[in-house]
Amino acid sequence: MANTNSSSGNTKIKVFVYGTLMPEECNHQAYCHHQIEPPVLGYVRGRIYHLPNFDYPALAIGEDRVWGYCLTFPPRFSLEHLDSLEDYQPGRSPQENVYDRCWAKVFDPQDQVMTEAWLYRMDPEKIEQYGGIYLPNGRWSSQQKSIA
Repeated sequence: MANTNSSSGNTKIKVFVYGTLMPEECNHQAYCHHQIEPPVLGYVRGRIYHLPNFDYPALAIGEDRVWGYCLTFPPRFSLEHLDSLEDYQPGRSPQENVYDRCWAKVFDPQDQVMTEAWLYRMDPEKIEQYGGIYLPNGRWSSQQKSIA
């Protein structure tokens, strides 16, 4: 699949979310109301961190299971709205972007590849700079009372 901001034809846009864009989290309604299918629980491979100074998470490259939801949007949905929230601009250098939008395999709870989707990942150096706290259980929630 081509890595573009939007798709042409009948290809649905899939985005894997693991933080404030998940159902029941603060940005879900404002940014994800164009979904055309119910959110589907799954995981991607990576490492997830809580960024306490910002109260949202960051995903880095890794082999842990990072749990979240795969969201499906209509074919002509533009990712620019989500890119803006994640401070990602396709033409900008990776050092200038807070997150990088990349393509990843999404697994279902039975460890089968469910689909591929866009996700927003952060460079480990930025996570360290922002005081990221590793979450070994692979899950982030704004409702967490304690981290670790």
